[in-house]
Amino acid sequence: MKDEQENLSVDKPISDLDVVPPLEEVCKHVEDFIGPLGIMSRHQFAESIHLDLLQIAPTEKHNFYSLVTAGMSTTTMPAPDDCWDAQYAELIMCLPADWQFTSDDQLSDWPHAWLRTLAWLAMQNEEWLCEGLIIPNEDGPNQFSPDTRLCGAVLLKPWALFEPAFDTLISEEGETVNFLCAVPIYLEEMELAAAYGIEALIERLDAINLTPILDLQRPNVAI
Repeated sequence: MKDEQENLSVDKPISDLDVVPPLEEVCKHVEDFIGPLGIMSRHQFAESIHLDLLQIAPTEKHNFYSLVTAGMSTTTMPAPDDCWDAQYAELIMCLPADWQFTSDDQLSDWPHAWLRTLAWLAMQNEEWLCEGLIIPNEDGPNQFSPDTRLCGAVLLKPWALFEPAFDTLISEEGETVNFLCAVPIYLEEMELAAAYGIEALIERLDAINLTPILDLQRPNVAI
């Protein structure tokens, strides 16, 4: 996974990094609904643009890792006029409790890189990341790592894992910030959605009771 846009990256306990006021609301929201914040990775895209990635360890209530962006919602995305409440968003990925994190290993680091790449699309390329959007991994699309054929993601509400109130944060300024799960999918599933619509894909994912927790070898619902 290439991450050419990043020119600075640090991983520290969240208490060691300054959190700007707009992101304090995001951090508090995540902590209230998911659990105590652990490591926060800061990625500097440009002099005035940075993204934080929050990593929340498994808890008794939520027995999986949660990776959540904090900073994408500082960018106003170009949503259509009739989607005024979808201009701001943060992203989340959920990883199994036994996931091993090592910074120099693509097998475990690609979820961080993928969230940075998606956030970059909104923060620098001014693209609208919304529910139901499908994004392939680079031009291939290329599989995320050698141990899976997953090669893209669909953005969905984080159903089933958290309380419904987690899905949306109303900021002090009155803006609506939506939390969207980046759910990895297969090439054939992208092709299914392109041919028959996103609803056809979601219907098949629901049929296997898919949850947002990453499963590198889950069934492919399009074959």
